[in-house]
Amino acid sequence: MLSAGFFAVGENAYSFVVWYSEPYGQTRNTTVSHVWSSNTISLSSSMLLFLNNTGNLVLRQTESIGVVLWLSFDFPTDTLLPQQVFTRHAKLVFSRSKTNKSLGFYTLFFDNKNILHLLLYDGPEVSGL
Repeated sequence: MLSAGFFAVGENAYSFVVWYSEPYGQTRNTTVSHVWSSNTISLSSSMLLFLNNTGNLVLRQTESIGVVLWLSFDFPTDTLLPQQVFTRHAKLVFSRSKTNKSLGFYTLFFDNKNILHLLLYDGPEVSGL
């Protein structure tokens, strides 16, 4: 089963996270249908937020299946999932530790010439690997 909530990452600091709370075989019913809905009614266009099989969190309009408003895969932070594309406009910045989610010492990104760089921050100067 998937769960969502706030995870403490420090003193008075939280991240919103979605995680598996049970093994994969128990994350969906046998008919692969919706098992929960917020039943939210709005005067504006309805939105649907769902986590697909690849782990991509998708926000889209319900009236128009093709209109995707936001994809979590378009905004990677410190992790890439299988089937997630790492584009030249994306950047991975690793956190300092499991409990300290501030910017870490490593950054992975493509430059303007499409060359992949891993930068190590070690004090006031940055060294490229």
